[in-house]
Amino acid sequence: ISIGITLSPREDDVQKKSLLSAKKAFSREKLGAFCEPGTDNFGEILPCFYNKKKLGCWPNWFNTLTSLYNEDKTCDYYGILQDDVIYCNNISEYLRSIELPKIFSIFKASSYSGIGRWSPQTSGDLWMAQTIFIEKSLIFSLLTNSLIWKVEGDKQVDNRIGLFSEF
Repeated sequence: ISIGITLSPREDDVQKKSLLSAKKAFSREKLGAFCEPGTDNFGEILPCFYNKKKLGCWPNWFNTLTSLYNEDKTCDYYGILQDDVIYCNNISEYLRSIELPKIFSIFKASSYSGIGRWSPQTSGDLWMAQTIFIEKSLIFSLLTNSLIWKVEGDKQVDNRIGLFSEF
């Protein structure tokens, strides 16, 4: 699994906690941080790659996936994480021990059904762009799909991936 974490400037210490958590949780995986201009330097934690200009949420996500794929086309999965998630220890080991779907997320907002409990979300809005993993067989199709650019704005990563997965 090759993993990129997208970062943009923040005024709290959430990013450092999130990066340290990701480094520990995904210790066997290749990790890098893909940063918007003005983001703190976390090079002591992970390799950091800085955009020359501000891209916005979706373009930075897309750029991160493109960079990961172009850097190493041999990975089975590519993951894009956001900069405000704390991960379970050994999540990487767990993912290696189960059969994975082609597109999945390991994030579940506590607002869905409470902290520490998992259950399917059957109604309401989905907020799932924090962690998205995609199987290698889908990457080229995703990167060349014009449909995902038809969603307005520079956010809505989850809607774009959902739209892509319908086809």
